[in-house]
Amino acid sequence: KPKLWVKLATDPPEGVSAPQLKTLLRCRASKVPQDAVVRCNSTASAWSVASAAGHPLDIDLGATCDIAHFSTQGRHPLTRLYPHVSMNPETKRFRVEDEEHNAFSIKPGRRYQGPWWTVKCEKGDVGQKEYPAQWLEPQWVSKYELWARGEEQ
Repeated sequence: KPKLWVKLATDPPEGVSAPQLKTLLRCRASKVPQDAVVRCNSTASAWSVASAAGHPLDIDLGATCDIAHFSTQGRHPLTRLYPHVSMNPETKRFRVEDEEHNAFSIKPGRRYQGPWWTVKCEKGDVGQKEYPAQWLEPQWVSKYELWARGEEQ
């Protein structure tokens, strides 16, 4: 039975009032999704340290500016809707994941109408598609270096 693991932030940290800067993300060794920024809670929106093969992530702000805050975020965990619903093609009966342990009510011949929850995917989940293995594990860096390069005026 799923349990709440964490609620991910979609708002800026306390004290940050300026909007996020538009950036260009690059790495010489790997492709970087341009939406791989904080508070973008999509599993595919992440820069992979392993794929970078030791090359840094370059973040181009596009102009000279003052930086008051900097934040990083690990890969958003892969999620799915719970419970999974499937239909037996022979009996035409709908089966709801964990129905034997929960009070899910399904009227004969009708499809399950909810409730639904968004939960973190786990290896072996019912109805799970094939995803890269690293998408099922939490990913973040424990330390990083922040270098700045300024244009001479």
